Amino acid sequence: MEVFQIEYKGLEGRLDPFFYRPQFHTIKKRLDSSRFPIQSILELSLLVTDGIHKTPRYSENGLPFIQVNNIKEGLVNFEHNLKYVTEDWEDIVLKRYSPRPGDILITKDGTIGIAAMVPDDFVSFSIFVSVAAIRPNSKMVIPQFLEIMINSPIVQRQIYRQTRGAVLVHLLLEEIRKLLIPVPFLEMQERIVSLMAEAYSRRKKNEEEAEGLYNSIDDCLSTELGVNKVAFRVKKNFTIDSRRLLANRVDPFYHQQIFEENLQSIINGKYTASPLSDVANLITSGQRPKGGVRNISEGIPSLGGEHINALGIVAQTKLKYIPEEFHKSHLDSRVLPNDILLVKDGATTGKVGFVPEDYPFKEVNINEHLFLIRIKDGYDPFYVFCFLKSATSQIQIRREITGATITGLVRDAVNKLLIPIPPKRIQEQISAQIEQRIGKAKDLKVEGKDYLKKAKMEMEAILFEQAQ
Repeated sequence: MEVFQIEYKGLEGRLDPFFYRPQFHTIKKRLDSSRFPIQSILELSLLVTDGIHKTPRYSENGLPFIQVNNIKEGLVNFEHNLKYVTEDWEDIVLKRYSPRPGDILITKDGTIGIAAMVPDDFVSFSIFVSVAAIRPNSKMVIPQFLEIMINSPIVQRQIYRQTRGAVLVHLLLEEIRKLLIPVPFLEMQERIVSLMAEAYSRRKKNEEEAEGLYNSIDDCLSTELGVNKVAFRVKKNFTIDSRRLLANRVDPFYHQQIFEENLQSIINGKYTASPLSDVANLITSGQRPKGGVRNISEGIPSLGGEHINALGIVAQTKLKYIPEEFHKSHLDSRVLPNDILLVKDGATTGKVGFVPEDYPFKEVNINEHLFLIRIKDGYDPFYVFCFLKSATSQIQIRREITGATITGLVRDAVNKLLIPIPPKRIQEQISAQIEQRIGKAKDLKVEGKDYLKKAKMEMEAILFEQAQ
């Protein structure tokens, strides 16, 4: 528990203790140490707004609608996870905000404070309420410099301080307008932009190389197992013999031809394929205490789908906890090294994680949104993880997902997922190849992040009297 006091005259319009934590005292001290004038976003902008506050009607194509998951540091992603609004909504959303090159987009709900500049060659789009837009006054601030500063440590600390919301985190427009940054003369801004552009370019190059290595894993599996990769596609119109529906599901999606093609590619591979239930000692899901774990700050780590990233890495920080007694009464879902974790429901159904030998917690459990899969002796757990994570297996998993509002997997569906089973020696060879590629990819990502971190430290040294 953190205990501190503040004088009444030191209140700044908010009464929540978090806002006045001692760690935030350094923000003002840091800003005061700048050799350049300090100005607010409001003073530097021609416009600060956000997207439409109503959920529009979506369509398969039309005007792109940018949301939080389309914005990464320094990048607006127009290629993946896009939604589109129907034609009758286009004028409504563009009336609220119509973008221009050089505008800065910043996430304000959920994952907050990530900034990216609208590029010169952007396609027409608009934004949802979860995203704010800042139009810089180019006579005072270079747009790229403003983007860099919003993503910098000094502004991110201010954003963290302004966080509102216990469960869902929000950043209000009025708080964005109050954010303070040092504003050097334009020539110095250009120098900083050049410094950071090189760092972002270096990180991007490393990430692209790392992505290439990750993508090559599927090719490695396909070659070694003799399983033809099948591109996922959905047909709107097709026919199927009604006799095939008697023993299977009757929903059209389940009977897409792509699923049968994928299944045959596994069956016709070099090695006999076995159901996951034949390969696993245990396939189970977990629980959390009645009432949830929101107010539990210590105990036994309890993993959920949010603790597995896209690469299959299981988080070691920002965990949730369950009481030790609850853990002891649910040891059937206790997590051990080399266990595989599979997300069983929600938006990330099918995501797979692997618990490494050096996972730092001796006692760990899972919640009700994960399956824990423990592989039998005689099989290589990392090989099984790699295959479950492959595009081929993900097509299997996608077929078995059920539900309309809340989608998910049932245990029987997981049991019957097919796994090609080469001899143990071949499994280990495949694992070694893949681990080598993953290791190199991780090194590239770390190197890119370190280079960017050093550039930010150099930028801070330029802006402030002494780096913190």
